[in-house]
Amino acid sequence: MNGPGAGSTWVASSLPASFGRSPADGLRCEAKGVWEGHFNVRLEKDGVFVLSARAEAFCRVNGSPVSEVPLRHGDVIDAGEMKLCFGFADAPQKSLRAREVLAWVLILGLGLLQLIVAALLF
Repeated sequence: MNGPGAGSTWVASSLPASFGRSPADGLRCEAKGVWEGHFNVRLEKDGVFVLSARAEAFCRVNGSPVSEVPLRHGDVIDAGEMKLCFGFADAPQKSLRAREVLAWVLILGLGLLQLIVAALLF
């Protein structure tokens, strides 16, 4: 949202995902007030994403100071002078072209069959 890389999107390739100043962090940021390993995001067994902040690191979610909090789509995370928006990546949609073609072939086939039966009866 702001700071270096404003407007860019980052998709975590694996969880837990870490954010901070260190080259070892998945999302690296050198904004003022950002620590090495500033916070991480993990996925709980019940499907909830949880942000865990380093004890001495300043971290807010939607304006409230946090050390650990469940995240929802659209939550705003402040880490030092960096502001991020948490969200879910778009789910890829499978092509339904084959099913659609099959459905139309069946519809047209049934229509043609009805015409043939009607022609034979009359």
